Amino acid sequence: MQKIKLLSHNVTLNVNDPSTWVESGMGRCYLPKLEILINSNMAAEIQGSTLIHELMHMIADMHSVEITEQQIDAMSLGIYSFIKENPKMIDNIVKGKSLN
Repeated sequence: MQKIKLLSHNVTLNVNDPSTWVESGMGRCYLPKLEILINSNMAAEIQGSTLIHELMHMIADMHSVEITEQQIDAMSLGIYSFIKENPKMIDNIVKGKSLN
């Protein structure tokens, strides 16, 4: 179990076996509990992209934004790809450095 910050909220991130979940799958987010579950039986890269996917769900839910699963998939895969393919830029963003 880890604690992560999302929009100033403390969110619990659990990477575990989905056989203990109410519904199985790759991941789940529960806004009322501020909890994200990620399937521990997946490769690390799939866990990473699934985390981005669940974060997108939680952000949409926090802001009462209606978004389809297909839209979540497209946006989360695009953001995950950007993060993976541009590590220097991500480092600059995190450090508050100029992008030029």
